[in-house]
Parts: sequence; C-alpha cells; structure tokens
Amino acid sequence: MRSQQALKESEERLRALFSQSAAGIGQTDLQGRMTLVNQRFCEMLGYQREELVGIRFQDLTFPDDRQEAERLFMHLAETGEPFDMEKRCVRKDGSLVWTAVSVSALTDDDGSIRQVGFIAIDISARKSAQEAERLLASIIASSNDAILSIDLGMTITNWNAAAERLYGYTRDEAVGKSVLMLLPEGRHDEEPEILRQVSAGKVVEPYETQRRRKDGGLVDVQLSVSPIYDSNGTTIGASKVAHDITARKEAERLQTVLTSELNHRVKNTFSTVIAIARQTLDRDGTDRNQVSAFQDRLISMAKAHDLLTHRDWQRADLGELVSQVLEPYPPERFDIEGCAVLLPQKAVLSFSLAIHELATNAAKYGALSVAQGRVSISWSYEEAITRLRFRWVERDGPTVQPPSRKGFGSRLVERLLAAELNGRSTINYDPAGVICEIEAILDPDAAPERR
Repeated sequence: MRSQQALKESEERLRALFSQSAAGIGQTDLQGRMTLVNQRFCEMLGYQREELVGIRFQDLTFPDDRQEAERLFMHLAETGEPFDMEKRCVRKDGSLVWTAVSVSALTDDDGSIRQVGFIAIDISARKSAQEAERLLASIIASSNDAILSIDLGMTITNWNAAAERLYGYTRDEAVGKSVLMLLPEGRHDEEPEILRQVSAGKVVEPYETQRRRKDGGLVDVQLSVSPIYDSNGTTIGASKVAHDITARKEAERLQTVLTSELNHRVKNTFSTVIAIARQTLDRDGTDRNQVSAFQDRLISMAKAHDLLTHRDWQRADLGELVSQVLEPYPPERFDIEGCAVLLPQKAVLSFSLAIHELATNAAKYGALSVAQGRVSISWSYEEAITRLRFRWVERDGPTVQPPSRKGFGSRLVERLLAAELNGRSTINYDPAGVICEIEAILDPDAAPERR
C-alpha cells in the first residue's frame, strides 16, 4: 500500500510538472508525430492541444532548419543518442518563434526505444537581443568613424577598423593599452575630465580636438562620448566616436587665408579710392567739409566690409555694426538696446552708412552737438515674419528745425535703405529731437540669430 501511495504521489507530481511547466513539453512516436503536449507548448505555437496531436514536430519547423532537425531525429531514433538544437518553429498564424529544443529517447524495460520526449523553450527574446548585438557590432565594424571603448581605468577595450585607419594602430596594438597614447602634449587632462563627467551621469557634448596617430602626426577630430552601462545601470566605461575633420579644418584654414588676402586687397582699394578722391576734390577747390564727409563715408563702408569678413561674407550682427559705427563718439552718450540680429549682406553697407549719417548729423546739429544731449538706439525682431524694427531717438539737444532741403544722409535713409531692406524708413524732425524709424523685412535665407 505504501509503495502504491508513493507511486501515486510521484505520478501526480509529474503531471503537475508537465502541465504547469514554463517550458513546452511533449512526446512523439518514432516518426515524429506528437502524441502528447502540455499547455505551454500549445501557447508557444498558438494551437489547441487536439490540433497538435498527430502532427509531426518536424513539420512545424521552419524550412531552413528542417533538414538538420530531420537528420538529428533520425539519428536519435536509430541510436538513442539525445540532441539539443536551436530552431525556428512556425506558429499557427505563420509567425516564427525561436526555440531551444532538447530531445531524448524514451525506452521500455528492455531498452528498446518506444517514444521520443522533448522540452522546448521560447528563446525569441534572446535571439532578438543577439541579432541587435550582431547588427550593432556590424554597424560599428563598418562605420567610417573611428569607434573605440574604454573602461574607467582609461584602458581601451574595443577598437574598430576605422580606428585602425585613423590612428594607425591595429586592434591588437590598441586593445589593452591606455587611451592616453592618443593624446598630444597639452591635452592629457581631457580624458580624466571626460570620465569624471561620464561617471557622474553628465552629458558630454561633441567637441573638436586633436589626437596623435601612431606615426606621431596630429589629426583633427570631432569627438562624441557616451557612457557604457552594465546590466544594473552602473557606468563601467565610455564609448568614443571620432569623426575625422582634417579636410574641413584645412578648408577653413585656406578660407581664412583667402579671406584675409581679399580683405587686405579691398582695404587697399578703399585707401586708393580715398587718396584719389582727396587729390581730385582738393584740386578742384571742393569744400574741405565735403571732402571729409566723402572720406568718412568710404571709411564707414570699409568698416562694414570688415564685419562681413568675420561671418563668411554673408551676414553681420546689427549690434556689432552699431557699436563699430559709433566708435568715434563717447559711449556714455548712447543708450543701446536690442536682440542679436544678423543683417543680410546687401543691407550691411546701407545700414552702416545710414547710422553713420545719423550720427554725423547729430554731432553737427543734434543731440551730440551739446554736452547734455543723448541718443537712444533700440531694435526688435519678429521672427515669425522676419520683420526688424529699428529706432533712433535724440533728446536733450538743440531745438530741431526741419531742414530747408534734404541732404545725402536723409535721402540715403529714406530711399536707399528702404529699398535695400524691402521696408520703409522715416525721419521725423521733432522739436525735441530727431527720430528715425526703420522697418525692414529681412531675407529669410540669412536667418537672424537669437541669443
């Protein structure tokens, strides 16, 4: 009785294990037809139990894996030798599920193989992770950017083919060595600082620097650094992506040389024009004040030209332009307020001349002609419609009288500047002080900066 009870309890445990197991479990005959499957195996493949019984397990195998599965099963049926394999099974809905299958022979008392048992585990998640890792490794290996990784001790742990080409060291030469071998003199503090930021969880923004090649030469790179975490989220190192910017740096250096040379030649041209104008106008008996005014206008244009050279000849900052034009005057006489706006190239010279004329007239007749006079200069920018509003207001100067005729400065502001800026310009000769208002629609291709 006791042995029967023990046998009964053992069978109950086996049934519970069979039905409640997290793994798919089943039996087949020697042809591979399933005779028994548990609920977990049905769930893995999306079938009901009665639908699976009688189907060959090999027939549920993905075609590319079926030949090897058939070969191993036949060998087991002949020799009793168990096997393990990873294969893809086709679910009822046609989708695939990766399984790790362990298959063994079930023998009777005389050792004859009567049935085959199998245990199948769903490993789709692991396979997906492995495929992602493989894809990532392939991307790293084939990347045109040099990619390496280091541990927190600054030892190189990985090194791709592009790193070999960029730095000249083979993978075997680099892995296991200190990354400091790539740092030129004067830059050895970079790596410890980067690791401190990475370890603290801070973002390291891409930055431009230099690294030393195996042959001792320096290479300009843009470096991006990202932390490497372990499974617990702890930082264990850093990955570094270096993009070779040597060609760009050379182009920038060449552009700087060419810009400097062009700037020098244009300045010489301005100087020649000023000298010719002075000699010609003086000889003709022209009023010296007119000669001086003409010369000052040319100098103002030359200075505006200087500002354009600082920004690839395309734009100039309005605030910098105002400050430069007003350099000859005491800064305490002005109240200047405005956001950072880049003027398009065609407007820079006109704006420079306009401010120059306003300041010149203020110094002769307006607020700057007396000690207590002041000038307020302000501007605003509406980014949505690219509209610039500029305002020049004089106060505490002599009472203003409207001019009997408009001179060059007035015509420049009201006509030329308005045309150049696709807007309008007005000068109001208010008795309390001249007010000039300029409204312009800026070229959207010369996007203004906002700081």
